[in-house]
Amino acid sequence: MADIKIGFHYSRLYDLVPIPEFARLAEEMGLDSVWLPEGLVNEVPALDILMGMSGFVHHTRNITVGASVVLLPLRNPVVLAKEVSTLDLLSGGRVVLGIGVGGPPDSNPASFQACGVSMRERGARTDEALEIMTKLWTGAPVSHQGRFYSFQDIVMEPRPAQRPHPPIWAGGASDGMLRRAAHWCDGFVPVGVNPEEYGALWDRIQRYGEAYQRDTTGMTKAVHLFYRIGDSREEARRTGEEVLNRRRGFALTLADDDRYAFGTAGDCMRTVERFVDAGITHFIFNALVPDAEVMGQVERLVEEIVPYFK
Repeated sequence: MADIKIGFHYSRLYDLVPIPEFARLAEEMGLDSVWLPEGLVNEVPALDILMGMSGFVHHTRNITVGASVVLLPLRNPVVLAKEVSTLDLLSGGRVVLGIGVGGPPDSNPASFQACGVSMRERGARTDEALEIMTKLWTGAPVSHQGRFYSFQDIVMEPRPAQRPHPPIWAGGASDGMLRRAAHWCDGFVPVGVNPEEYGALWDRIQRYGEAYQRDTTGMTKAVHLFYRIGDSREEARRTGEEVLNRRRGFALTLADDDRYAFGTAGDCMRTVERFVDAGITHFIFNALVPDAEVMGQVERLVEEIVPYFK
């Protein structure tokens, strides 16, 4: 079996399990990574994603600390490049930058309005930001004349610990994000896709990579996987649906297939195995349960699922 990495999504848990405590538990439990979400305004309360990552960088020594995901069009790419470079240096090279463009229903339009960014521009802003950041991380003088940003002959130091830069993972399954993944990214981490859909998306990334004359075979194949270990698949799916609807503030129905790991430990393991068979090597588990049950789900994940893959 391939070397499988197991991470956990620290999704708005700061008031239930503070970062120092969760960071200690994550390393003691042998998790490979911990991930934070973006959430600016009009959402279930969430820490700033980069400040939260800095907390995990400070309180861990070995595990990867990732963004899942930064809404890149809302960020000034020069400032973000500096922040990510700093985090990577402070962590000793343990940062992964997951990026997304946002958009209904996965993003809150109020965040774009508050930042003065048109949602119609989010793809173009993301592409320009990726170009700027990857150039700045080289440590060489950079000039840029673009649609949204312009500057002349600037140098950003110190460089990140990882070379040429911290891994960038593409979150999302739109055609634009698949092209972006093939052009710029080091990993692919969609959410809400089943193994068959994942395979089809990966094939498209490979084809776009050929068009860009870029070898994408070394990219990390990851998945953000909602899960709940419970008495039955249907009971776990129904509870997960209720939790997600409360978090996001609108009603949706979760499909009853292997895009989520719901059910008994055996049910969940079979779903994970199908993703492993599809080539996924890094799982970001997100417990879709009431807050009070989260740590119990983390313990069950580590005790009942993780040992099979380690």
